[in-house]
Amino acid sequence: MDAFPAPPRKRWRSRWEEEKNTVVVQVKVPARRERVPIKMDANDNVLKLKEKILEQERMHEVPVDRVVLQSRTTRFELLDHKLLKDCVVYDYPDNRIDMYLKPPPPPPPPWAADAGNLTVTVLPRNSGERIEIEVNAEEKVTVLRERLEEIHERVRFRLPHRGHYIFLYKENAMVETRSFLWHKVQHGDIICTFDEEYMKEYDHVPEDED
Repeated sequence: MDAFPAPPRKRWRSRWEEEKNTVVVQVKVPARRERVPIKMDANDNVLKLKEKILEQERMHEVPVDRVVLQSRTTRFELLDHKLLKDCVVYDYPDNRIDMYLKPPPPPPPPWAADAGNLTVTVLPRNSGERIEIEVNAEEKVTVLRERLEEIHERVRFRLPHRGHYIFLYKENAMVETRSFLWHKVQHGDIICTFDEEYMKEYDHVPEDED
């Protein structure tokens, strides 16, 4: 059996409470001249308003964290956690809100696009050899020494005894306790060995600093 309808006074009070808690904000959206009226509950927070703007304007591809809302009157940014009733947006002109979009984050540099496996070519000094070695971008350069030594045991080529050499990448000495990613090494790059006895030619070899 259907419930009895509410008495007229209760219906009127319910409608009054609903209207009391309703705010209509006039939002200036990028690429539109006129302001867009959006009805919200005064107890909604600013984040919910952002989500409703993106939904209403069919801007689903825009991440909500790029949206900035600013009061047209005070020029203050409306923070996500704030309730609309605390932002004084009930009446004109305080209900005018401007929407801005933060610029998208810059794309990652090419050397950081893939932190997976990459192949580098090692050129041992004065050997004429080109040795391709696969490493992981997040591994430390010391693994290159280990793998080069392993290959040297199977394929004889010139390599200073007892590991008396360093690695040069783009004419800079590599810090073997740092990763290939830290050195910005890319797939297919060339790394040379350099005998320690000739290191005096280099005024500075980078130290492993934090």
